[in-house]
Amino acid sequence: MLKKLKQKISSITTTIMKANASPHDVAMGCAIGVFAAFVPIVPIQTLLLFGLMAIVRKSNKPAAYAVSWVLNPFTIVPIYLLELWTGALLIPGAEPFTREMVTKLLDNLTFEKLMGLGGQILAQLLIGGLLWATILSIPVYFVVRFLLQKRASSTVK
Repeated sequence: MLKKLKQKISSITTTIMKANASPHDVAMGCAIGVFAAFVPIVPIQTLLLFGLMAIVRKSNKPAAYAVSWVLNPFTIVPIYLLELWTGALLIPGAEPFTREMVTKLLDNLTFEKLMGLGGQILAQLLIGGLLWATILSIPVYFVVRFLLQKRASSTVK
């Protein structure tokens, strides 16, 4: 299991580093991928990813797609729990973050079952997810752009 995760990370890194695009375009693709990955409902993530790639023309599509796989079977539970906890903190009067809520969420990780959880839990996931998507995608853009520019300047010398 750990070997597969390392292979996936290596594949994503290779896709990003071999991208034949400007540092800005690759960094924007990575930021879009992270943003889409943190939206909590999987089919909506894919639609959002393709929509953002269509809107933001100066982005590297392979990088966006590769990075969007940060949400995978290994990471979905901790990411959803973080989003649920954050949403519970931000929504006034929301149900507190409890073991029962976590169990309910973990038992319902398919799209159809998530839709049946109730508006409050979905709202908490969505608000927490959008917050984390924004918080994480912005520094990803700047870090990736910086690293690619640094790499480009060191290969020119």
